[in-house]
Amino acid sequence: MNEFFTLTSSLSAYSKWVLIRLIMDKTIGDELSKTDFIERGCPYNKFNVVVGELLNIDAISKLKVEHLNRGRPKDCYNFIFNEFIEMSKLIPNEMLSKIEGKDFRVPVKIVWSFFVLNQDKFGHVENFSVPTIANACGLKNIEAKTAVTKLIEHDLILELTKGCTYKKSELMTHYINQDVTKRPSAYLVSSLHINGKVNIISTGITINFNSVLNVAEGDKDLYINNIIKAFPSSKCLNSSKHIQENLMSEDMYNAFKIYLDMQPKNVLDNLRSTLSLLFYKFLKLPSSNPKKRLSIIHVSNSLFGTRDIFNMNSTLFHLCSFITNYINLYSHSFLFHAFFGSEQLSFRNIKAYLKKLSNIKIDISIKLYKLFIINHFSSCSDDVKDIYYSKIEKPK
Repeated sequence: MNEFFTLTSSLSAYSKWVLIRLIMDKTIGDELSKTDFIERGCPYNKFNVVVGELLNIDAISKLKVEHLNRGRPKDCYNFIFNEFIEMSKLIPNEMLSKIEGKDFRVPVKIVWSFFVLNQDKFGHVENFSVPTIANACGLKNIEAKTAVTKLIEHDLILELTKGCTYKKSELMTHYINQDVTKRPSAYLVSSLHINGKVNIISTGITINFNSVLNVAEGDKDLYINNIIKAFPSSKCLNSSKHIQENLMSEDMYNAFKIYLDMQPKNVLDNLRSTLSLLFYKFLKLPSSNPKKRLSIIHVSNSLFGTRDIFNMNSTLFHLCSFITNYINLYSHSFLFHAFFGSEQLSFRNIKAYLKKLSNIKIDISIKLYKLFIINHFSSCSDDVKDIYYSKIEKPK
């Protein structure tokens, strides 16, 4: 969790929000009146509580002001929290600019701050349940849930996967992680905003991962063959026979089949949407990633919320290894078809393909079951942006 929320665990939502505003406004050493706190989102009826909480953590100090006039003297304060001087560099300016002009109450603003500060390099926020978010933000569960809904309604975040509870299977666990059964929702912090003219290009691909979950009939070879057939482009496969032999073992196939057979529909939906999430992560990998490849850590964290899978004999490890190989193959197949399919480029020439891939910087947006992709290096002019789109299959 982001350092701001761990350092302010004792504060209410209103105190956290005022503190964020003080940090963003770079008020270190400034003299602050009651009006200054009110202008930064502190309600009149919570002023004493907010000031008291900030005094308790030594974020502010009370100033002695010489009283020259009759009447009750006005209190003034000094913002002195040195721990947050460096933190001001870690809070992006757009965190506040994106909610300017929106009639949001403080609970929504502080939950928005939680999402912005806890997003990973892909813009995803994972492995935080509503109670965890509520506790970090100083809110009740219902307040946090309402705030998340409000942010989704305003297209500030997108719920990529819905939370679920797995039926526990000894096949999929080992002694290090026996409690990988509950999965919270995962979100994407919306970031793609295009100004000016756009050139919309269809990839002709409908994104779905049903083939991975369809293990009900047939054997392992048929299962792998069906997965390969569902790839966007067969050109990206050096040797389908090699893939069939190495993508998944017979034991892994049987264990995965047993595991899926015992799970309810909402778990299968979660797995399907998590595969989509991993696909989006792959697309946003930086060009500095030499082979454009997700790691098994990315996969295990998104699938099960754990990094403790490295018991080489565990079924959980082998499943994550299978999904890692699969999602990287599928994603390369997609990129090849979307961006290079019309070129006289053989995927077997890996160096040529990766060189072209290194020139791609991708941002994505998802709306109404469509994936929109902007390739910042492929646009036909500075004034017109190329945006590629693919349909996303709706859950049944």
